Amino acid sequence: MSTLTKREKTQGTGRQCRADAKWALLLTDTKYPMPRTVVPEELVREQACVPDGYLLARDHNTEHDPVIPRGAEIDLRLGNVFKLVKESDAGFHDTCESPAKLAWFVDDRWELTVKPRQSGSSIRRLHDVPENYDLLRDIESPDDELICGADDIDFADGPVFISRSVSVSVQVNNDPVTFDIREPLVSQIKETAQAQGLPVGPDFALYQVFDDDSFGAALPNDTRICLMEGMEFRCVDTDDNS
Repeated sequence: MSTLTKREKTQGTGRQCRADAKWALLLTDTKYPMPRTVVPEELVREQACVPDGYLLARDHNTEHDPVIPRGAEIDLRLGNVFKLVKESDAGFHDTCESPAKLAWFVDDRWELTVKPRQSGSSIRRLHDVPENYDLLRDIESPDDELICGADDIDFADGPVFISRSVSVSVQVNNDPVTFDIREPLVSQIKETAQAQGLPVGPDFALYQVFDDDSFGAALPNDTRICLMEGMEFRCVDTDDNS
């Protein structure tokens, strides 16, 4: 379970952003960036260089995948994986009982699912993002949205992500401690603080300090904390909670 206090104050977290998320679609195993969630069929044809005599079909992995008529508007939130079908063979179907394929992109690599609800952890596992790299939703803004492991991820909010190496500094007993992983265990926070010269030990109790200088119960060693720049902790000997 992660602690997310002060997230809204952290530069680059994107929680305060109102810019649109970036979108992309997958056509014949090639990624094509798209300017928005709903795009004209003609625009996709132009950007993907679809040859004459072919139509787009949204990929549901069935024999009767829905074909996109010429001139239609394509809502990528309904599925962003497409294939080409010969126009002469195309049959138009209004519905498809099988779920549409969904392409999730991290650093221009893609993986497919049919599940629109994910978590930060499941996206990381899907793309094998190492723990010393942040996962961020790619936003049309300088500040991308930081994704922590426990965060709920909805495909409709945008399937394009990037990763970058982690460097985050927090305060432990009023001293700075720097981490190269975003979500350490509480035990790792104490180990890192000790390795950087603070007089703390593995049996000390760690508390998060809140904006009003209060703090709650001691954090269990097996709890993961999503660290944000400037977060504050108190780490004290269990024999001295003063």
